[in-house]
Amino acid sequence: MACLDEFTCAVYADGELPEKEARQAREHLETCAACRQLVEALRLECRVLIQCLQELEAPERELEPAAAPGAELVGLGRLGAVVMGIAAALRVVWEFVGNFGLPSNLDWLDPMRTSGQLTLLLNAIVYVFPEGGSTMESILNRASFAALTVLVLIAMIMLFRRSMATNAVLGVIAILTVFSTSGQAIDVRQSRQTLNVPAGETVDDTLVVFGDSVNVDGTVNGDLIAFVRRISVRGTVKGNVIAFAQRVDNEGSVEGTVIGVGQSVQTRGQIARNLFGVAQDAGIGNGARVAGNAILFSAVTNIEGNIGRDLTAYSGRLDLHGNVERNVLVRSDQVNVFAPSHIGGNLTATVRKTENVHVDTGSTIGGKTDIRVREPRPSKYATASFYVWQAIWFAAAFITGLAVFWLAPALARVSLDSGRALLMAAGVGFLALVVPPMAAIVAGITLIGLPIGLLTLALWITAAYMAKIVIAAFLGRSLLGGQGLEQPSFALVLLAGLLPIFIAINLPFIGGVIDFLLILLGLGALVTAIYRTSPWRSAQV
Repeated sequence: MACLDEFTCAVYADGELPEKEARQAREHLETCAACRQLVEALRLECRVLIQCLQELEAPERELEPAAAPGAELVGLGRLGAVVMGIAAALRVVWEFVGNFGLPSNLDWLDPMRTSGQLTLLLNAIVYVFPEGGSTMESILNRASFAALTVLVLIAMIMLFRRSMATNAVLGVIAILTVFSTSGQAIDVRQSRQTLNVPAGETVDDTLVVFGDSVNVDGTVNGDLIAFVRRISVRGTVKGNVIAFAQRVDNEGSVEGTVIGVGQSVQTRGQIARNLFGVAQDAGIGNGARVAGNAILFSAVTNIEGNIGRDLTAYSGRLDLHGNVERNVLVRSDQVNVFAPSHIGGNLTATVRKTENVHVDTGSTIGGKTDIRVREPRPSKYATASFYVWQAIWFAAAFITGLAVFWLAPALARVSLDSGRALLMAAGVGFLALVVPPMAAIVAGITLIGLPIGLLTLALWITAAYMAKIVIAAFLGRSLLGGQGLEQPSFALVLLAGLLPIFIAINLPFIGGVIDFLLILLGLGALVTAIYRTSPWRSAQV
């Protein structure tokens, strides 16, 4: 037999030759000293290389100072001081601002009332829209492309790995494709100037608009979705209107439902179905008609037109001048029913004081008038159900923590024992708290991105639930480690961490703020731990 080449010797030294070839190589090595010497040299080289790779991180570990006794308690104290200090400061400032009352006509500026908080929220949202359109369009395009790419790759893999199950899945997909209803296309437009759909023009697709403003004087046969500063509909929209804008105006005809979020949501036209509005100022103008229900969340609500079914309003002030064919359900600080308004059903109003409801004698109410005064809620600490539910949530968190940390032990080793770790966790946690729901909403706009949006939302909720459990593992490890115990059981560690967390988040005065801060820090620590232990990053390292 001829001598083995160097490649064959290297593969044999690594133990990767097939059994038949390995047997032939062994027989040859028994009679060939040169090949045997080459194989021994290659094995020695392999051992040296492995030893060098294993010792790469050894010098760094040797240079790290040994943890001082009680270091875990120091980190725990730092975390507790930061969380309690921020919570107390925020609560004191909140109560201080709440002592300054504003006149009733300026209640929409009061940050302590729902109407004022809604105004601040909407101002912040609409401030982003003029510059955020291109970003949202880019995210939408990338999400759709990524989803399509994943589906194509999965299909290719399944085609190359044919089996009975694969054939069944492909058959179901084929049937769904054949018998599914055809969907409308999407026409995405972007402009820094005013985008117009002039009278006489017809858009046969669903129209998605990003930019400064959009005026629809023509016809849109699909839905109209707008992320702009101002939207005005004076023509006809055959589908729904979904608008996130500073100002939403409808003076035309919408044959579907109108969903408006902005500073002002006004309709002076016709809506064939329902109206949903979240705004600082919401109204239905004189001569306008909403054939279905109107559900409005606003600081000021003004109804002068007609509503075909029910009106539900959560508002700082409601002024009713028009007609509601069925019932009116309102929760507000001030309710005014002016003549000659007409309510076909019942009027149910929940207010702070009975005198905050004014009904003119010239107005008509076909049903009953029920005025409810908000009663102060009883202390939750005085009810047995509070402690029962806390025990249930505690047990659920404990069982969930045991299961998750058994599956992923690295998540139980999260550490927040330094200022740098706290700042990093807070920053990453803020991004993890804000970005995923926004991305899920954007992805859910398209049919192909809806599964991705729902999956993102589910993962976000799961991570938010796990956030405090991750913090509990760190607290328990710090508490029991500071007592000198050697390797306590993980169940005991988790119990020791969950107990103070449940006590802290239920404290009066600052419990809610502590809960939010712990979720923020826990989300950041969780995302950081997953990133550091991810397989692809380990492969890069």
